[in-house]
Amino acid sequence: MTGAKLAWCSAIGALALIVVDAKLDADIEVDGGVTAANAGLVVEHGANFLVARSAVFSARETLPLDAEVDARAKVYRAAIGEIRRRAVGS
Repeated sequence: MTGAKLAWCSAIGALALIVVDAKLDADIEVDGGVTAANAGLVVEHGANFLVARSAVFSARETLPLDAEVDARAKVYRAAIGEIRRRAVGS
């Protein structure tokens, strides 16, 4: 993991701890830089809302194969499923 990614995940994790420790009813949104490659990591560190406009819309323009687009969509669906599971406490 690069230093920038480590700092990014550390910041998300630190914020998640604050939310839990203070018993806040708050969401952690990451808007920008979310990709299929890091969505799981972002959720793992505590984010529960992901904004991935460029990663989603650019992928359709740059990926030549539908199977690759489907693979990216599966990663996002899995991350969203994890967010939903955490939200309902399952």
